[in-house]
Amino acid sequence: MELMKAVRIHDYPADKLQNFLRLNEKSCVQLCAGIRKNENGIYVLTDEKNGEIWGVISTDHSIYHCLPKLKGPDPEFEICFYSLIGEKINSVVGDKTGTEVIVNLLKKKGLKDICTNEYFLMTKEDDSALPPPASLLSMGEEIICCNRTHADDLYDLQFHYLKEEVILPGKKTSDLYVRSNVKSILKNQKVFVIESDGKFVSKVNTNAIGWDWVQIGGVYTDPLYRRNGYSLCLLSALCRRINKQGRKCVLFVKKKNAPALKLYEKLDFKKSGEFQITYFE
Repeated sequence: MELMKAVRIHDYPADKLQNFLRLNEKSCVQLCAGIRKNENGIYVLTDEKNGEIWGVISTDHSIYHCLPKLKGPDPEFEICFYSLIGEKINSVVGDKTGTEVIVNLLKKKGLKDICTNEYFLMTKEDDSALPPPASLLSMGEEIICCNRTHADDLYDLQFHYLKEEVILPGKKTSDLYVRSNVKSILKNQKVFVIESDGKFVSKVNTNAIGWDWVQIGGVYTDPLYRRNGYSLCLLSALCRRINKQGRKCVLFVKKKNAPALKLYEKLDFKKSGEFQITYFE
């Protein structure tokens, strides 16, 4: 490549961009979801000589990327990357190789990372090994597909999920942030919960919806109601819904989270790569 050029997605042929991303979508569903919603701050990186796509990257406070050709430090990418980023970066999210390269570039600019979480990317392409959800419930529990009227009922589960799985150590969350997060999920995603004893006790939701893949996340069960198979039940129901719509399922799980790995493998999710999120001050 002689020169890398960055083009805003709004100025690039949509069909050509979509064809490129669909080849790599399972590792960048959040980026694809942003493109489907026509968000700002996303660029196509091209070879200026022949116009071929080299990669796609968002350059907002959270950097999402699809850079399958990036195998290590690359001078052309470095120049292009520095021309796009702003002063404030909160996180870098994506496949391990691309994330590591970007993180090192940000460190060269003096940004300080707080922590890095490493994950396995896990995929499921059909509804094999998915038990009928109703067969897993035996105590009168009910599966509910949430809508916007359930915001207050969902609050406690989402608060504890964010506290345990998302909020960085030493950081605190606010009531306003949690309510805004719940509102956004109910507006843009699919949320399944189990109601028992008159309250929501377990949840799972989609995180991002692409063309062919849907990213699953937000898996959480109240500690008092664990070991009842609720997460298995909800994942089965959500995966069936996704497959019925002609899409495939992907999620990422912390490498050290043995119980979660066991759960996903029981549903026939397969390890498909390595994923990484690095947070910055």
